[in-house]
Amino acid sequence: MSIYISREHRFQILIRTIAVSALLISLLQGTLFILDFNRSIQNVIFICIALLTLITAWKCLQNFKSHLMTLVVILLLCQLGIFVFNLIRTVPPFPFRLLQVAILFLYLSTLISTLLILSWRINPTKIYLLIFSIALACFIGETTLGLKYHYKNSRFGQEVPRWSGLFINHPQLGRLYLPHSEASDYYPSNPRGYFQEENSSESKWRFFVYPGNVAKLEFLSDNPEKVKISIDKRITKTPWHIQLNHIGYPLRSNHDYNISFIARAAGPRTIMVASTRVDYPSDNLGLYSNIELTTRWQRFNLQFTPNADEDFSEIQFYFGNSNESVELSDLKITDLTNGEVVRPDPLLRNYFVKYNFNALGCRGQDVPIPKPSNTFRILLLGDSFTLGRGVHEKDTFAAKLEEMLNKKKKSIASEFKYEVVNCGVSGFNTKDERLFYTLFGSEYEPDVVLIVMTWNDDLSWQDEEKMVYVSRSAGKYESLFYIWNIIQDYRNRRPFPNYSEAINEILKLNEDVEENGARLGAVIFRNHSSYIILPRRSQLIKKHLIKSVSSGLNGSNIPLLDLEESLSENYSREDLFVYNDIGQDEHPNEIAYSIAAREIFAFLENQNLLRDR
Repeated sequence: MSIYISREHRFQILIRTIAVSALLISLLQGTLFILDFNRSIQNVIFICIALLTLITAWKCLQNFKSHLMTLVVILLLCQLGIFVFNLIRTVPPFPFRLLQVAILFLYLSTLISTLLILSWRINPTKIYLLIFSIALACFIGETTLGLKYHYKNSRFGQEVPRWSGLFINHPQLGRLYLPHSEASDYYPSNPRGYFQEENSSESKWRFFVYPGNVAKLEFLSDNPEKVKISIDKRITKTPWHIQLNHIGYPLRSNHDYNISFIARAAGPRTIMVASTRVDYPSDNLGLYSNIELTTRWQRFNLQFTPNADEDFSEIQFYFGNSNESVELSDLKITDLTNGEVVRPDPLLRNYFVKYNFNALGCRGQDVPIPKPSNTFRILLLGDSFTLGRGVHEKDTFAAKLEEMLNKKKKSIASEFKYEVVNCGVSGFNTKDERLFYTLFGSEYEPDVVLIVMTWNDDLSWQDEEKMVYVSRSAGKYESLFYIWNIIQDYRNRRPFPNYSEAINEILKLNEDVEENGARLGAVIFRNHSSYIILPRRSQLIKKHLIKSVSSGLNGSNIPLLDLEESLSENYSREDLFVYNDIGQDEHPNEIAYSIAAREIFAFLENQNLLRDR
């Protein structure tokens, strides 16, 4: 039996609905502005409007008057405009972004409730409760996902680890490690005592010299803040090919900043100063300035407004356009909006793992090309699991395998040796790895090529960025909703990733390898589930990977090794993580790599991939 509700009563419920919504929205939006309070006039105005809306809505609930209701609607529309303006401008960091999500749900609930109350002859109270219950459920779900995803990456909103290194762009592969360069991953703590620790006065500087140039960085003893860049040889003459970077600065796009430093040169010259992201791609954040130096100390002040929010930026100095040496000192960044000095990220401790790349951008030292006749060479292709992200070079399975092989060559002439070349590149998929072999890896003339697979080899990092995965380089609104990550996962990997292209690439790679007189083997490394929020789905995908690759390679002459059983036999997943403290880095640690090296060694022997010499 339907209950008749008069038009007047329906109108009163609608007014209360809007007033309550205005009350809640004002409370949340005002809180958001207070938490982000930067002493600007704009923020003061926003807070005042939220406070005025709150008071007016409360009075309207206590004693309805038409002029008060009109004022509430006008103020609510103003707040909506402010909210949309801030939503377009920036998404606040976790957990403050949850306030923005709650406000968005409140606006949508109010709008939908109002439309339904005006158009349907249904009890408006039930409509109101139903819509807001759905919104609350969505918010709780989003909060749960956000907390789970956020804790996995970092409890403090920082990515773990932090990468510092240079890439070069490649038309087919997207990016490669800069040849003959160094890079590092930085961690906020050192729970296992595994990472190296830097000198605190030098830890925030990163010095890069492009191959062919010769330059050095000196920390002068008379002042720990003073550095000297000496340039002995310039081949490329490109400014950024000799650069010094100071890393770890959090910047906000709605703030103005001043960079202050003093500098001098051995002779008149120009240097360039820029502000960029540390992580790839190293986008400029709104500062690129030419500075004229003389032999006398001068103070420089450069003001700029970042074009995007960045929690981990760096100030870059470019010296590659002249041979004159340069001294820098007293670098300081001031937030002109609130008058505070900007300090490097407090979570950026001095705990790190260093990577050295050779002439072809592979990890480790250069090896002779062409290959000497007394050498048996194994080439490893893969992604960050093969590279050994978060693990010292001596502890990677490439280094462990080489050590084991050379200890076992008792029956072979003493001058004979085994070499294992590690050409893993973070973010590569199987197609990238085959292309890398064709373009670069074949130059090593390997006798055996091992391609190492993980669950996400169906897509490269470029594919994932194009599909706007939250865990890669998310767009603004994808960052706002973690549920988008799951939607994208199911949309592009439903019900499971499609490994057919990866298998075809392995078969093509096998043809190329055999044509060069070598053998190909495949290894599946599956001890982590990065980028998948639902653990049950993660396990199903791993099983699907080995099933797909096994059946796809059936009938070929490509031997396959699955490391899952060996890795999980005596250790939990967390035991094999590189880092599991303030956030997680689920890459394999040195324990996992020791197991992998042992199993791969046995695999090579059992499959007769090691020819006697």
